[in-house]
Amino acid sequence: MKKYDTAQRKQLLAFFEAHCHEQFSIDEIVAALSEKEPIERSVVYRNVDRMLREGLLHKSARENSRKFYYQYVGSSQCHKRLHLQCTECGRIFHIENQADEEQIKQVLRNNGLLLDEQKTVLMGPCRRCGEHLHKPPE
Repeated sequence: MKKYDTAQRKQLLAFFEAHCHEQFSIDEIVAALSEKEPIERSVVYRNVDRMLREGLLHKSARENSRKFYYQYVGSSQCHKRLHLQCTECGRIFHIENQADEEQIKQVLRNNGLLLDEQKTVLMGPCRRCGEHLHKPPE
């Protein structure tokens, strides 16, 4: 099957690249893209599905939610990095210190685990959400 890079796909890809540290639901994507020119929800679903298969997006659900969120992970740097995901806000990011990341990879190798960096996600509350979780009530 031949793949086409339509104007809508280019628009969607540019949107995700410009917001690579954020996650969006399909509703949020449609609303953001429709600010300039209306886009059909089916077009967004079809392109998001293709981008997921190509490894350009990461799909996740927030705890106690049935809604899915999508985040761009398509940069070449991203494919070789471990991903962290906040269990509260759903944000996905990389370990900032490469020495820390290498140490985690070494622990996994020492325990006989072959690691797929692109698919590996370590989960827990991020620093910002963790502060809110541990704040005493006023």
